[in-house]
Amino acid sequence: MLFRSDMHPQLFTGHLPMLLHPAPRRVLVIGLGSGVTAGAVAQYPVEQIDIIEIEPAVIEASRYFEAENRRVLSDPRVRMIVADGRNFLQNARTRYDVIISEPSNPWIRGLATLFTREFFALAKSRLAPGGLMLQWVQSYSLAPEDLRMVAATFRTAFPGASLWHTTVSDNCLLGSETPPAILLETVRRRFETSAPFREDMARIGFHGPVALLANLLLGPDDLARFAGQGPLNTDDTLWLEYSAPQSLYLPESADVNYALMRGYRSLDLPPLVAAD
Repeated sequence: MLFRSDMHPQLFTGHLPMLLHPAPRRVLVIGLGSGVTAGAVAQYPVEQIDIIEIEPAVIEASRYFEAENRRVLSDPRVRMIVADGRNFLQNARTRYDVIISEPSNPWIRGLATLFTREFFALAKSRLAPGGLMLQWVQSYSLAPEDLRMVAATFRTAFPGASLWHTTVSDNCLLGSETPPAILLETVRRRFETSAPFREDMARIGFHGPVALLANLLLGPDDLARFAGQGPLNTDDTLWLEYSAPQSLYLPESADVNYALMRGYRSLDLPPLVAAD
């Protein structure tokens, strides 16, 4: 069983980019975890879902969560690949409409390379025109300056990025060429026509399309001000590899980071189309 606080970021990470892309066909998910995010993606009429997971034991463990992930690994559109996510992208020939990166925490050895300027540039190069990238990053056990650094580094590839939060502890950076506008009519239709979608939204306390807007924390301009002009996490200067482990036991870091980001918020709603 997964707790509701765990379900919110996993489900939202899958649904948000799928709802905002007008016609996603090919999707890449880096990091399988419980499979819940991939299970959310599989609810949409896509042609191909590539899931990259470096640890075979995680794939085996995900089968204990088949009730939550709706047996996503049995979906014929899914290609489960045991590989390093960055190496896979380096050699990928497919152009994806949506890339979702939800690796483990950056304090784990080697994971900081999935939060570098070069990695985000690589991911952007593998997006099809109009593609979206969603990057998960936590607020807990992370110093404010490290959270700023991740945001600033992500913005080098996606200067119009926005930040959405799911819980006080979990955030989603959403990047694209231009900030996508939410079409509430699309979300409303999904509520009306998809029982699994309604079930997923009910799990996280959302009972209508407008509720989705509550997860926007920082729009593009607000995120730019929050990120500032500080150092970047790069392959040559991998600051996060060394700084993140030092923050493991910071007291109340999630609350501190949330309050800090909230202080930069000037936009209550994401961009909406005129009809909404």
